[in-house]
Amino acid sequence: MEVGLLRHYTKPTFLARFISLVAKAKGIDIIYFRAGDVDQENHKINGKIFIDNEWVDVVTNIPKVIDVYTFPLKSRETIAYLNNHSLLTNSGKNIMNKSTLQKKLNNDLDVSLIIGHTKWGFLY
Repeated sequence: MEVGLLRHYTKPTFLARFISLVAKAKGIDIIYFRAGDVDQENHKINGKIFIDNEWVDVVTNIPKVIDVYTFPLKSRETIAYLNNHSLLTNSGKNIMNKSTLQKKLNNDLDVSLIIGHTKWGFLY
């Protein structure tokens, strides 16, 4: 099984290497790639896979599951394409900012009792 790791860094990070090693022990290959590595015409990904302690370039089909870290707005079209062809761990929906979260927490009677108060009102 292959799982995609969509990140915005050019080189895979230490965390990507660690995830790849743990996944490999479970029989899962991690494909590290960026939004620009997606070939929509051929439905392929030009990514990297961790083999024998080094990252090797591979061209592979789009994985069925892709872990998305964050993506800039310029990658919106690519993310939409991937969302139609695989399962994304974060599709960009239901993300809330700090002020919306704070309002929701303030409306919860149990949680609002432990939220920090200041002389200007709530902490956020």
